[in-house]
Amino acid sequence: MLTVSRIRTVKPEFFNSDDVASVSLTAERTFIGLFTQADDRGRHRDNARIIYGTLWITRTEQTPEGVEDDLRHLAERNLVCRYTGCDGKRYLHIVTWDKHQKISHPAASRLPACPEHQVAQECGGCKQKHCTGPAPENFRRPTENRPLSADTPTGATPQVPIRAEEHRSVEERPAAPETDKTTGQSLSLEPLRSPREKLVPGSRIKDPGSTPNGDGFAAPPAPSADRLVAQYVKLCARRPASKTLARLGKETKDLLADGFTPDEIWAGLLRYHANPKSPALLPDMVNEALNGTAGAQGTTRGAPRHQAWTNPTADAYAEEL
Repeated sequence: MLTVSRIRTVKPEFFNSDDVASVSLTAERTFIGLFTQADDRGRHRDNARIIYGTLWITRTEQTPEGVEDDLRHLAERNLVCRYTGCDGKRYLHIVTWDKHQKISHPAASRLPACPEHQVAQECGGCKQKHCTGPAPENFRRPTENRPLSADTPTGATPQVPIRAEEHRSVEERPAAPETDKTTGQSLSLEPLRSPREKLVPGSRIKDPGSTPNGDGFAAPPAPSADRLVAQYVKLCARRPASKTLARLGKETKDLLADGFTPDEIWAGLLRYHANPKSPALLPDMVNEALNGTAGAQGTTRGAPRHQAWTNPTADAYAEEL
């Protein structure tokens, strides 16, 4: 995600602040730099390498590890808050942002709100007005450095404990109080169940000429430009260039959008295979196959005969186009 630099305000009393004076000069410079990189809610990605590449890339006296130390010191002095957003990723925000920065027309933030300081603000992660982020018992600032348990491998993420009530069955859970029920509605203790699909051994893709009959088989995939081009690649002695295949795919997709059937497009691809020119000529070759003299009376000398479109096997497009 790209960060747009902005013009911010640094008040004269900033340099007389006891909290700012308690951190190192590099941490102070990182803190001021975050003013210009944070969004209109004072939020930013909590990634020392990203911040280093934005604020310190032209200086030799700082490193990404040093920026991580700066962020840790700023968080200890409550100048920034490092938190985990509702999307599970790490972010930070300037704690006194609303007090010292006056934004005339603030843009909506694209980042999750802090579950500790910004509960009343809009959240760019879940798009909710009041986002509480992770559950309070699971919330932990990255600066707390809690040790992992002996059973947790080094570098692994600790498992979130499951609350006791989550182990209870539906019947054992207490019913919701009457005040929580909406008029005309009641809480059903019966779990939702979806009908089980009938499964049988073997392939779940039937012959392209058949139709689903409700016996558990999935319908055959709709023909696509990628499948047509993949079938064309099987005819080639050597795989064409990726740029050529990409243009063929685009032309094939446009022809399908125009209402041409896979059989009609395949007839044009066979002509293109017999006389490969610019992929942009594929529509002309489809038109020649359908409306030309050769298309009406038979194939020209040396051109492959038209074959009806069939669903290619899995190995036909195992390699990404």
